Amino acid sequence: MSSLTKSPFKVEAPERNNPLYDSKNLRWFVICPYVEYHNQTAHAQVVWEDNQDNLWLESSILGFVSDWIKRDYGEEAVVKFMNMESHDFSNPQFRQRLAKKFPATMSRFSRYNSIASEVSSRRHVQLRMRYDSSDKVAMITMGAKIEIKGMDLQSKLKAIETNVRALKETYQEITDL
Repeated sequence: MSSLTKSPFKVEAPERNNPLYDSKNLRWFVICPYVEYHNQTAHAQVVWEDNQDNLWLESSILGFVSDWIKRDYGEEAVVKFMNMESHDFSNPQFRQRLAKKFPATMSRFSRYNSIASEVSSRRHVQLRMRYDSSDKVAMITMGAKIEIKGMDLQSKLKAIETNVRALKETYQEITDL
């Protein structure tokens, strides 16, 4: 990761209770924790291997749904969002309800998903939008999953490079919107 992003990464203990990954199911966890390298690592800030022989790459935070709602609809809309019964962004029914109340905000999320899908197809990788919906906050990131079972080291390194490039392309397209 350091050579691909020209930034220092270090092994760290993952945050406990982070819904983006199961800290009990990790073999190792590497992050670039240095703010001054954000521009180089925003698209791929964290990487870990789980116990099912998958590598995961994760971007920095793309945004918070409440911030998008505020930008699109104002402060009063954020209050309505915060008062909603659920904030489980992983639930399709919740996203449908959100789209009815805040169509411009969900349109942005749909564009992000479309970009990730298009780059995934073009580069033959598994990119996806990821979300942490804890504490009435829906935080959006982007991730890549690499199935490494049976791969030799060179194949793993090539897969990581391909996915980092795909994440960078997707991140750039999203941030250019």
